[in-house]
Amino acid sequence: MNHRTFLIALATVAAAAMVVGAVDEGPRDGALPPSPPADAPPPGPPLTPQRVDELLESIRNDRPLVYRHLMELRRRDPGQFRRAMAGLDHFFRQLENLPPELREAVVDQRQDRLQRHHLVRRYHAAADTTQRDAMAREIRALTGRIFDTDQALREYKVRQLEKEVRALQAQLAARAVQRDTLIDRRVAELLSAGVWDDEGTALDDPRP
Repeated sequence: MNHRTFLIALATVAAAAMVVGAVDEGPRDGALPPSPPADAPPPGPPLTPQRVDELLESIRNDRPLVYRHLMELRRRDPGQFRRAMAGLDHFFRQLENLPPELREAVVDQRQDRLQRHHLVRRYHAAADTTQRDAMAREIRALTGRIFDTDQALREYKVRQLEKEVRALQAQLAARAVQRDTLIDRRVAELLSAGVWDDEGTALDDPRP
């Protein structure tokens, strides 16, 4: 991830750390959705202490204010801190798995969602019809951009799935060609001393 993408992505998730000092005030404008509960961490590899240190070091260098908020959150609510860091790690790992053009689009989409959140709140608080109409148009434009990015992501996922299907089809065809060889090899294994137990074979075991 390049430096610009990291900074923008960090800005979109920084609101999660800003809950410190906002006790009983409700969510701040632009706050991200609540972190998942402790028993439902984001999917992916476990968040190791080393990974937490890496993320914090980057944040400390690039966003010292966010770093201070995170340190305060870590002191006051270690569980919430860990969930915030897990969400940050999950978001960055998702970005790293995307091609560069989609990476930028997803980061921009997060910005669009936050901007739309602000506008919707302002729209409902505004009394002036002209202002409300202008905000409604901007909300629609932002929603259109968000939709288009969603479509691009779905198309990318479909292409990735199609590649996986083609690879599986090639493996299936190769196995069909090697049918007799694979059967003979497996029978030889089963008839060998100590390799006769055939129970509990996994469904994805390549052996017949």
